[in-house]
Amino acid sequence: MDVCPNWVFSSASNVHIAKERECFIKYTPFSSTLSCEAFIGLDVDGVGTIAIPVELRQGEHNFFCLREVLHCPAAFCNVLGGPLLEEHDLTASNSPSNNEICIRSRETKRTVATLRERDGYFSLSLARWPHGICTSDTAFRNVNWYSVTLRWADMERWRWLRYKAQLDKQADSSKRDVSAGVKNARQEAVGHADRRPHAPRVTFEDPWTRKSKFQRDTEQADIPTAEDFSQFTDINQAIEHLMAPTPSTSHGSGAGNG
Repeated sequence: MDVCPNWVFSSASNVHIAKERECFIKYTPFSSTLSCEAFIGLDVDGVGTIAIPVELRQGEHNFFCLREVLHCPAAFCNVLGGPLLEEHDLTASNSPSNNEICIRSRETKRTVATLRERDGYFSLSLARWPHGICTSDTAFRNVNWYSVTLRWADMERWRWLRYKAQLDKQADSSKRDVSAGVKNARQEAVGHADRRPHAPRVTFEDPWTRKSKFQRDTEQADIPTAEDFSQFTDINQAIEHLMAPTPSTSHGSGAGNG
């Protein structure tokens, strides 16, 4: 797959554009149009984020990322518009030829790309693309001059922002549905775990407090008290009373003997 090697900087343009779909790492299909001084009605197929391999110094490479880039397959070349200056500063490099401009990130204060004069324009200095993507010949070989000033109408930009907001809202709703589904599944799993049959509770008797058979029988027996022995004046009489058999409660047998 061949991609256009020209990434021309145009401060008068109010948008970035890319010719090839392969340059995008994040892409949303969206139909729109933009105007150019050369012709009117350049079709837009989508909007997204691009990652371009660029060369900073000899042997030092980097990926230069830009957001809100329009995909225009019919464009003459790729364009870096004025929005580049919203997050970056342009400074002249210290090269002897003085034909290089460094693009520095305002957030990191580091150089993220380099613009070099080529074919009468300042374009990105590219590095080798990943495997399977090659750069084609320059688009300006047989062209002496070409206007790259692009304008995206405010109404079209507003349509895109509204459409993007709708997509973000749908994505948030889907995330909430997934989170609710996961929460319900966890609660249901916990509920199933609570309803599982439990093993019967086993209680163990403390051997130190366990009573012997003699102790249990003694507690159930009718043991004489001190009041039962108060009628006896001699211990021998009390012992004879305890050892004596229990008197019979049948009065019928006693009447027959008399």
